[in-house]
Amino acid sequence: AGGPFRRAHVEVFALPGRVAVLHVCVFPALGRGAPIYGFDVVSGADRTTGLFLDVTPTTPESEDAVAAWGALACRAAGALGTARELPDWGAIFSPHMVAVRPEGRAGLEAGVSLAEAALELALAEAGPADPAAMRAAQARYVEGQLRNDRTRRMLAGAVGPELAERFIAEALFPPP
Repeated sequence: AGGPFRRAHVEVFALPGRVAVLHVCVFPALGRGAPIYGFDVVSGADRTTGLFLDVTPTTPESEDAVAAWGALACRAAGALGTARELPDWGAIFSPHMVAVRPEGRAGLEAGVSLAEAALELALAEAGPADPAAMRAAQARYVEGQLRNDRTRRMLAGAVGPELAERFIAEALFPPP
């Protein structure tokens, strides 16, 4: 982290033959008016079961990037796969959040291409933002993510509940 980012991280979690997860999250620096970028791919033993992607609004300065994201997501929607319903805590995301079960290799490749384009939007030049407003927006996002019981259960089953809680709070979604 540093420069334009408060935190940018990539995690890969795999239990061979059972599950593999790619997690990417980019939080803008507190004084930078950019959105939060999140991308996850979840695969089981024999297929990809979830692709989740969003360019999440933060401060008013992020609205142009989020609107551009919405246009991209709408154009790509039919090529990705079957929509998945978001849980209640998913209200933290933009209205353009992509949550799908990719349709084969083509759906997964379309999702990865969309993720690359979305990352470019999130990393594009952004004007200044009120650090207090950005801190509040990022705290809201983190609080929502901390309500994700699926991540917690999966990690706890692999590494135990204490280590799972610590990893989620300190590595995946540390507060601003």
